[in-house]
Amino acid sequence: MFSRRTVCLAYMACYIFFSIGIIVFELLVKVVRHSPWEEFQRSTIGTIAIFGVWMLFFFVKDLIRWQQVNGKIYPVFKREGMSPHFFQVAEEYGKTIDRVKISTHYWLNLLCYYQTMNQDDMALQTFTKVDASYIHSIKNSRGRWNRRLVKVFFNNGLSACLKTGHLDDAKRLYQDGFPYLKKNMAKDIAVLDTLAEYHFLMREYKDAAELYRKLLETGRLPMNMMKNATERLDYARQQCMEK
Repeated sequence: MFSRRTVCLAYMACYIFFSIGIIVFELLVKVVRHSPWEEFQRSTIGTIAIFGVWMLFFFVKDLIRWQQVNGKIYPVFKREGMSPHFFQVAEEYGKTIDRVKISTHYWLNLLCYYQTMNQDDMALQTFTKVDASYIHSIKNSRGRWNRRLVKVFFNNGLSACLKTGHLDDAKRLYQDGFPYLKKNMAKDIAVLDTLAEYHFLMREYKDAAELYRKLLETGRLPMNMMKNATERLDYARQQCMEK
């Protein structure tokens, strides 16, 4: 879980980085066009100011979202980490959120926290609290936050179903969410791992072997994930050879 300070520092770093980029770009334009310094200064300051106003809008939105989703439970997390008391407070606070947009962010974040602690049964219970109709309403959104919500809903929900043995629910979720998960396979090892696990548990060993091979080829897996992927890849290949 990240703090409000982290949000502020991220925006400050982004603003500084892009401001430097704007200055370098405007300087190149000045050199190519032989523009006077006064024009360079006006253009640079104006562009940086416009960019600053644009970024301020999103900064305020993210601060409000952080307060709504994390503000009430972050002090407990900072003091206790993901303790039983933290999850108790988190569950109680979640029940007070009545805006579907905020509650969707909240419950999916809490789902991820449960999965971090390997509490798969609680993760599945939390997943059932997410308003699926809201997710379906934003499935084709281009917004960064909405795209992340859709990915987390299908990937982490599918993972929770698989790890708790609810394979029929997993199958329905896979059929609905695969077009959106497929878009993230190449850049998100968690999505690749979930899809590989799905095919493995469904005994679709050819597809499972291919996905586990791709997962191992990324070369950036935690030790436990690498061990599990290696064992399942060997088993899936053996099953394919026996058919």
